[in-house]
Amino acid sequence: MKVSLIVPSFQQGRYISDAIESVLSQENVEIELFVCDNVSTDETTKVLERFEGQIEVFIEKDLGQAHAINKGLALSTGDIVGFLNSDDILFSGAIEKVLGRFQQDRSLDLLYGRARYIDDSGKVMGDYKTKNWDWETFQGECFICQPAAFWSRRIMEKIGFLDQRLNCSIDYDYWLRIAQAGGVIKHIDEYLACSRDYPQTKTRSLRGRVFIENFKISLKRLGFVHSFWISQYMDYFKYERRPIWAKWIPPAGTARDRITGLLQNISYVWARDVYFKEPPHGPMV
Repeated sequence: MKVSLIVPSFQQGRYISDAIESVLSQENVEIELFVCDNVSTDETTKVLERFEGQIEVFIEKDLGQAHAINKGLALSTGDIVGFLNSDDILFSGAIEKVLGRFQQDRSLDLLYGRARYIDDSGKVMGDYKTKNWDWETFQGECFICQPAAFWSRRIMEKIGFLDQRLNCSIDYDYWLRIAQAGGVIKHIDEYLACSRDYPQTKTRSLRGRVFIENFKISLKRLGFVHSFWISQYMDYFKYERRPIWAKWIPPAGTARDRITGLLQNISYVWARDVYFKEPPHGPMV
């Protein structure tokens, strides 16, 4: 079995060498690696030149992260696919463990493992809070760490590529689509990747937008917004943004539960009357 990995790239010359080397250093596996760079103006191009002949590089304008990944996916030929952000890294032996599990269980469509957070210097900050697969919980919490997740070509051919309309929650939407298409999803209790956490990442710098995208995705894919997403959004305003009205947001407890439950019920009506629920299936375009 062969693995195809896509690295979307833009202005990450400081980190991209670590990302690529973490892939090329994987042993006892067959990997094809595509780097799709959006014409970076930092040192990225010089770094990529060092890997000439080892990886496929495409330097051209794109329409964003999802579009860059989709270009690589369209060219890929692996039985198992995934993408690695240019500031993230794989653990040594990660791909061998992934392939071993896919070979052991041919029904698998999405496999994800444990992951750690690292800072901009590569120092471990802690563990990503991954959990064993549970559909009900996942509707209100994304506990799959994207660089530690890999899916089958079979499921990709069934549901299509990533949604290019999204910017922040591309992976969460894709995992939901895999689940709704009947994909077999499992967790492996092995460290597979490190996700870099620093102020300039989308997760940090666009926190509010992440929640808004998660709400829109939930309305389109599920037909409602889970109360846990709503509660986290309330925490975002109460403890992070702290506008003057945030003092009226109740802390976790009975009052909070009642409010989030009410808003979840309203979301069912909103989804029914405003949003058209989209199927997880899509053509390979």
